[in-house]
Amino acid sequence: MKVVANIVREDGDEINASTSQFVLNVKEGRQTFKWLAQVLQARMGVSASSPCLVKAITNNEAILLDPRDSIAEHVIPETGICTVHVAVVSSFPSDVWGNPIYGDWMTTAYVRSELGQRYCQEMDAWRERLAAAVVDSSGKPTVFGSSSSSSPSSSSSAHTSSYDETSSRIQIGEEPEVQGAFDLDWTTMKWHWLSSPAKEHACMEAIKTILKERYHNITFLFKHYAGAGVVGERYALTKAEFAHLLHGLKVVNLATPSGESAADAIFDQCGIAEGVCLMTRPQLAQALVAVSVSISSSSPRDIFSPQSLQDFMGDVVAPFVSELGSLYCLYSIHDDILGVAYRDYYQLVRQAFLTFAVEDPVRGAEILLRDYMQLLVTSTLVFKDQTDQMVTNFLRAQVNRERERELQSLVFAEFMEAVSRLAIEIIDTDPNLSPGKRIRMAFSMLTDLQNLPKVHGRK
Repeated sequence: MKVVANIVREDGDEINASTSQFVLNVKEGRQTFKWLAQVLQARMGVSASSPCLVKAITNNEAILLDPRDSIAEHVIPETGICTVHVAVVSSFPSDVWGNPIYGDWMTTAYVRSELGQRYCQEMDAWRERLAAAVVDSSGKPTVFGSSSSSSPSSSSSAHTSSYDETSSRIQIGEEPEVQGAFDLDWTTMKWHWLSSPAKEHACMEAIKTILKERYHNITFLFKHYAGAGVVGERYALTKAEFAHLLHGLKVVNLATPSGESAADAIFDQCGIAEGVCLMTRPQLAQALVAVSVSISSSSPRDIFSPQSLQDFMGDVVAPFVSELGSLYCLYSIHDDILGVAYRDYYQLVRQAFLTFAVEDPVRGAEILLRDYMQLLVTSTLVFKDQTDQMVTNFLRAQVNRERERELQSLVFAEFMEAVSRLAIEIIDTDPNLSPGKRIRMAFSMLTDLQNLPKVHGRK
């Protein structure tokens, strides 16, 4: 099946000949018109001189097509072609106060929550009532008799300024200043769990020196895995995320019956208060010291050897960090759009993840393979018959290639990677559609799931 999309700009901007019509192969046509809008926006954005936003899609009879309809429903059987007309603007239409006017099609396509749709409906009703309101001397409507001193433009600009200021503070995944972070973290580390000889001045100085030299790797790992756990305003590792980190380091094997308990034993001994199920960055540093002790002697509380910590940080931790950096899309793909997509969609995708994940009050959230596949199919990012692609990228996100270490669950950082790999593989094959744009489209499709009821209750 094919879609022939004729582009019409409604804001007066010229259309390049290369972007006046698009012909897309859609196989069985199970994609929705919302998907079509996203693909067209991405393709037009490559060559257009101004932003392109799909305002509406109609058929040859000028009838609006529901964004949720599948393309196959509107294909002419004899030709296998669906011809549509796509109205494009450079930005959302807005009223004099700067409030966006979505309209029925754009509300259905772009507003992703029931509350948001109610808001749009109430705004439309408010504008209708406002049409009968008093007008001031300049001919602009006032808000039910309010004075013009509270002008719409000043109110709107103040809101925009506040929004920009707040947005600039969003720093998910930003790299901390490593040495400053170490100096701060070192003062909070507790070493009562070490044996007495290890707490002597010379040993503590050796620990401090080695950790300080390798703290860039520790901050990287903490930033990478701290996905689903929150301590106040800070991100923290859940027990599940810490266990998956140890699994990646090959310190434990979570695919075996004893793997989880081994990871929990290390988690619990590193100065974490009883009943607390989240690990801060300084506690992660302590945990890695504990790991170096446990793998170099028969007991975790035996005499500490600075050389064992040096070897562990240099021969195990550093190569694993390099492997993540070379394999994970976020680090290995040089595309500015990708970084922006991760930042802008991080919390929304996280909510979709938590909707389908199994949440344990002690271990935190993990998504099982079957629920991961259900999430992807529900979002229409993939179809049910694309099982091989879903499973392959589920496993690739775990980094380790050994069959005996394959896991049946992902934590949030791994889930983001699995979705990113899948997006690059299956979303449109147009070479002009960069990996970052494909991943952004996938994240956008997942955000529709955040308002669904949870698939699993808390354990």
